[in-house]
Amino acid sequence: MSSSQTRWRQRLALATAGLAALILFTPLAWLIHHRDWGIALMALVPLAVWLTLRLWRRLERWALRG
Repeated sequence: MSSSQTRWRQRLALATAGLAALILFTPLAWLIHHRDWGIALMALVPLAVWLTLRLWRRLERWALRG
């Protein structure tokens, strides 16, 4: 795989990871902060972080594969 294609894949993986984190954590943080029952969602935060880290590792492997 060429260097320019690898760089393109790395940029795409980074953009995807950032967008996924924004989509997942923004509503979660908003609910926790603004709703009385949102504090119960704190139990989901470790799971959300773990799933996000798994996604990022997969994206990293995909971006560097070649």
